[in-house]
Amino acid sequence: MFLKVRKNKFFPEVRKFASNLHFISPRAYGFIRNNFKTSLPHVRTLARWYQHINGEPGFSSESLQALKHLAKSKSPQRWICGLSFDEMALRRAIEWNGENYLGFVNFGQQLESDNLPIAKEALVFMLTCLNGSWKLPVGYFLVDRTTSEQKTSLVKTCIDLVSDCGVEVVSVTFDGRAANFAMAKLLGCKLDGDLNPVFEHKLKKIVIFPDPSQCLN
Repeated sequence: MFLKVRKNKFFPEVRKFASNLHFISPRAYGFIRNNFKTSLPHVRTLARWYQHINGEPGFSSESLQALKHLAKSKSPQRWICGLSFDEMALRRAIEWNGENYLGFVNFGQQLESDNLPIAKEALVFMLTCLNGSWKLPVGYFLVDRTTSEQKTSLVKTCIDLVSDCGVEVVSVTFDGRAANFAMAKLLGCKLDGDLNPVFEHKLKKIVIFPDPSQCLN
């Protein structure tokens, strides 16, 4: 059976299966991993697989390395940042670069499918320093559409990666898309009735800030 670990490393087939499943449904991934113990890698392992260099889709290893250097320059204090994300429209097109076809959905671990959709948006994650004067894009994903569950998983992964670099995320900002508000509820926020714009992740409280200018559209 291919769901085996070899010298603490996962076979390529397992990497593809795990990455694809986690992107399509983090909840289903968690269910399968919990019921089959350690047959699938931990989500922190997936987070490392999401990292890429040279401008490829995923969380940027170069940006994360830059954050580590910034964190060292601030020590023993910490940089405090707000995380924002947004979808940017793309012209839908397929191009050949001499090795691969580009333009399909890509979240850092290329999905394999004969019916892979063409990406129509780039989902971009940006850090804005609140006790300094810098901004840093930390990753992007080529998407056709993203569900609230997928966004919840990506936001948590981004916060974990940034925190591992020694930088603290205290807020998350997004526009008025319905999937974003559904994501906020999945994170544990309440946006109607008794308002609670705060969620807890790894014992740290983080505030959400829906962008008013976008919510009015």
